[in-house]
Amino acid sequence: MTRNGHSVPDVDVDTRADFGLSTQLPIHITKKKEKLNGDFLRRNLPLEDYFYWDSSLIGFGLRTSETGRMTWIVRYRRGKGYTRTKIGTAFDPIKKYKPMGPKEARKRAKQVLGEAAHRMHSITPKSKKTKTRITFSHLVDAYLSDRPFDWKESTEKSAFGIIRNHLLPAFGNRSVANLTRGDILKWRDSHGKTETGVNKRVVILSGILGYAEALGYREEGSNPAKGIKRLKSKQRDRPLTRAEFLRLGRLLKSLDDSLPEIAAALRLVIFTGARKGEIDSLKWEYVKLPILDLPDSKTGPKKTYSTAMPVKFWSA
Repeated sequence: MTRNGHSVPDVDVDTRADFGLSTQLPIHITKKKEKLNGDFLRRNLPLEDYFYWDSSLIGFGLRTSETGRMTWIVRYRRGKGYTRTKIGTAFDPIKKYKPMGPKEARKRAKQVLGEAAHRMHSITPKSKKTKTRITFSHLVDAYLSDRPFDWKESTEKSAFGIIRNHLLPAFGNRSVANLTRGDILKWRDSHGKTETGVNKRVVILSGILGYAEALGYREEGSNPAKGIKRLKSKQRDRPLTRAEFLRLGRLLKSLDDSLPEIAAALRLVIFTGARKGEIDSLKWEYVKLPILDLPDSKTGPKKTYSTAMPVKFWSA
């Protein structure tokens, strides 16, 4: 495309350096990252030629046009540069093409991105010696670069911490092809007999080693971390006593004048059992008393019901 007399590629403004472009060159404008779901599609999007990129699945996007057509796209590495591919039509004003829903588009995007990553990193070793040179650190580089996962922001932050602080120190220099189930169990059991976050570490490790199979670094079905029995976790659920509820009620009442929004948010957490992030991002359109109809939560769309605690019990 051309803009102000300059011929420039249609790429994300965040990737100018990837294409060797000067930051001073005019470039196809890209909107901020969004959660590309049904709610987003129902917005009154401007009739302009723009790209919207998904906030969680890197490379998955939606392109809008001046004609009103909206197209699902994916963008991935190819050689030393990037390529962009259409995977379906989100909306067609002349109804020439059958629309693809956001869930189907996301599923297709994962497939295309996974295939692209496989082509980018797959190896066909001439000997077993060649295959064993791939270390866990090399595998993690590919895993974090290609992002064959669709994590929430909080989950991603936690997982990256596990990879950096636990998995790389334990397995970084180890050959991916030579890791055994015994190695994984020995590492797991070195943390003790009870669960102190180690179960989650094993899950993350299993996902990374599963990706090694997709890239050809291990034989298919050989993931040594898959199916490892979880350690027992300590019971952490303890209901508040009546006295504790009364103290909490008095505290919230004292906040009604000085911090009314915080007091209201805490009451919602207590009466619905919703997570902090779900209350932080709550909108009036999600409130359908006595239900909170959450389109997006840590575990996906869900309905949360509020409890009805007697006023006398709560405020006594």
